[in-house]
Amino acid sequence: MSDIQCLLDKEGASELVIDVIVNTKNDRIFSEGILLGIALLEGGNTQTQYSFYQQLHEQKKSEKFFKVLYDRMKAAQKEIRSTVTVNTIDLGNKKRDDDPELMTSGPRMRVRDSSLHLKEGMKGQLTEASSATSKAYCVYRREMDPEIDMMCAGPEAGNAEDKSAEEVTMSPAIAIMQPILRFLQLLCENHNRELQTCIATHESNGIDIIIALILNDINPLGKYRMDLVLQLKNFLRNQNNKTNYNLVCETLQFLDCICGSTTGGLGLLGLYINEKNVVLVNQTLESLTEYCQGPCHENQTCIATHESNGIDIIIALILNDINPLGKYRMDLVLQLKNNASKLLLAIMESRHDSENAERILFNMRPRELVDVMKNAYNQGLECDHGDDEGGDDGVSPKDVGHNIYILAHQ
Repeated sequence: MSDIQCLLDKEGASELVIDVIVNTKNDRIFSEGILLGIALLEGGNTQTQYSFYQQLHEQKKSEKFFKVLYDRMKAAQKEIRSTVTVNTIDLGNKKRDDDPELMTSGPRMRVRDSSLHLKEGMKGQLTEASSATSKAYCVYRREMDPEIDMMCAGPEAGNAEDKSAEEVTMSPAIAIMQPILRFLQLLCENHNRELQTCIATHESNGIDIIIALILNDINPLGKYRMDLVLQLKNFLRNQNNKTNYNLVCETLQFLDCICGSTTGGLGLLGLYINEKNVVLVNQTLESLTEYCQGPCHENQTCIATHESNGIDIIIALILNDINPLGKYRMDLVLQLKNNASKLLLAIMESRHDSENAERILFNMRPRELVDVMKNAYNQGLECDHGDDEGGDDGVSPKDVGHNIYILAHQ
């Protein structure tokens, strides 16, 4: 795979991805461009990472590139907020229909409904883009998880009713965010694949190699990789252009928005996180974690001190029951808690001050962490005694408990 990625990169594939993202007005071509970028970066290909960095930084293509991604993130947030508003209106309408006394407020409700009908009128224009994005999204999902194949078999494979229900919950403007965030995650991911292969395939002196890796600086390879990756991570936050587009903050605000915090209480997370969007929430957490790891102190500070209550959302994901999802898909809830605890650890990674830890502790009582840890451990015991099915791909409750223990220790 690496050889094919490098060959395509030499032939100009990374430049093509940037040009498509910057110039296309077509949603389908944009989706395919992002998916090609993901394929070129999959596995931590440093040559491709460097090519993207060179194109964006040295050839001054970054301002328009980051503006396009920034605008997509803003559009997704706007779509989520309007969907939440529509849901609230629907609930209000149901209540009004049930209660005759509320009929007097009819004219005002009709005025608000007109915006809803406007949205209905726009649906026709979005159908083609929605269909194309769904196909591209399914290709990406299928590559990530072959078992998803049946779900993406096409319109013939499923009920039209299920399809329309899914389109209502995940519009194209929101669905495209998962590949975008995966692309950004891979852009600043650091895998030292040559060294991993060396350890995995070496027949003798394995212990000596591992000791040498601990004791020695892996230069120039290690320094080059880390410098490049840190530059890319900082680049997502600050491009030093006339106009900067801070995608680190924007990703945090997207998490804030999709978890419903803009509507009020964090205790209502379960009303906003469901089986349809939990994959997107997990991807957002994973991307934020990648922005911080290394560590990249500037991105850590950016996330910890941001004016939105992003940190509080991450804490709430760990401490709260995400119901009703937790009642029938506990595996998905465990994955959320696992990713959220990893993100908090990444925000505190290798810091010489306690500022970020104090910010996290401001809204978290240590006792609550201990309770969540104990619950996870007890769930793990139940899994050990019961059938061990579904544990291949899922997150073990004990692993989640262990990650939260490390977090509590930190």
